[in-house]
Amino acid sequence: AVWWASSINNLKLALGPRLTSLTADVARLSGLRTLIISNNALTSLPAAIGRLSQLKVLEAEHNQITSLPAELADCSALENLRLAHNALTSLAVLGSCTELVTLVVDGNHLTSLDDLNLEGKQRLVTLSAKKNFLEDVPPEMGKCALLAEIFLNDNKIGDLPIEFGELKEKK
Repeated sequence: AVWWASSINNLKLALGPRLTSLTADVARLSGLRTLIISNNALTSLPAAIGRLSQLKVLEAEHNQITSLPAELADCSALENLRLAHNALTSLAVLGSCTELVTLVVDGNHLTSLDDLNLEGKQRLVTLSAKKNFLEDVPPEMGKCALLAEIFLNDNKIGDLPIEFGELKEKK
């Protein structure tokens, strides 16, 4: 029944292990700005999520999501994306998401952030990728002019790139 309420702005679905998938009907919520689907048993997101053109906040933490649909890149208004504690191995889909302000991907299976296109993330303020399997940090992270919070602890990172010196000191 909720899929017919097209004027909903904010939706939180918390059904725990009973929620294993989100149907394509989510696209009927054309005015949706915030979608919180954390703490469920989702293994994927539907491709139809890309039709949520007004979506600014997507929280899908503590699920079992292994990959992101390519259509997520069509969510051009997306600013706050929280995908912590899933089973993601790649963030390539997010390469064209230029409006991101906050990205949290802690506790996944990521080995690299290279495919994230950090140079194109000029609005990014917070990046958290703790507890992954990262071995290095992309040099272009130093080009993120607004980046104020970087959390990369509990990874396998040896040295930070010299380009980190280009990050402006924050007050």
